[in-house]
Amino acid sequence: MSKLVLIVAIFVATVLTSRPVFPSTNQLNAAPNDDVIAGIKALHRSPEKEMARLKSLLDENKSAAKRHEWLYLYALGKEKRGEYDEALSLAESSINDVYASSLMQQRAKLLKAKILESLNAKLETFENSSNEFCIAMIDIDFFKSINDNYGHKMGDDALRLFSYIARQIFPDHVDMGRLGGEEFLFIFHKSTERQCVELLDDFRKLLKTAACDQLSEEISLTFSAGLKEINSPHTTTACLEDADKALYEAKESGRDQTVIFKCL
Repeated sequence: MSKLVLIVAIFVATVLTSRPVFPSTNQLNAAPNDDVIAGIKALHRSPEKEMARLKSLLDENKSAAKRHEWLYLYALGKEKRGEYDEALSLAESSINDVYASSLMQQRAKLLKAKILESLNAKLETFENSSNEFCIAMIDIDFFKSINDNYGHKMGDDALRLFSYIARQIFPDHVDMGRLGGEEFLFIFHKSTERQCVELLDDFRKLLKTAACDQLSEEISLTFSAGLKEINSPHTTTACLEDADKALYEAKESGRDQTVIFKCL
């Protein structure tokens, strides 16, 4: 089965198995129409050209009946590019759209699962202390106040800036993914606690400067992080719980800092 056929099959299965949570007059068609299928094909044949077309349609038609289909295809294109955080932002921002609700909820779940699948795979292949690595659970500080005081567009811009700076500063051996909202998970392969703390501190400084320049001088974009070193076999749940405990401590003790999880 080709990759294109598989994607179309997944799309059909998603739509057919999604339960409508809105009136029947607003339901997405139970099967992908010709426009959606053509859009999926175009994303594979000429991805940049199709993404430009979709962006133009979305910018120029804020309330068109087919907007939910363009949003789905545009998020799919972002995912295909490897821009998972932006794809997730699109999916989450569209969940309240009655046309796109059930479809985008499924897409958001799939995107959130990617970073967790990476962590699970890393743990499954862990053999000894020579394979040690670290994870960081990160939460943007006072993100709700950015949305409340400056609007949701500014909040979306802050998330995009966070993701962009992270991709620029971190080396290839760092996996990054968004867990939803303003919470992220980073996996540092073959890195010590000290190295991770230094990398996160450098990221923190650059993010503050970039936020002042590109968002607003009034916004100080900071984050709290809980760091967990894995040097022995662990379950995914245990790793996340330990990192979350360290994150909680970082937030409770003043935010804008990294706290390393320590066993009692």
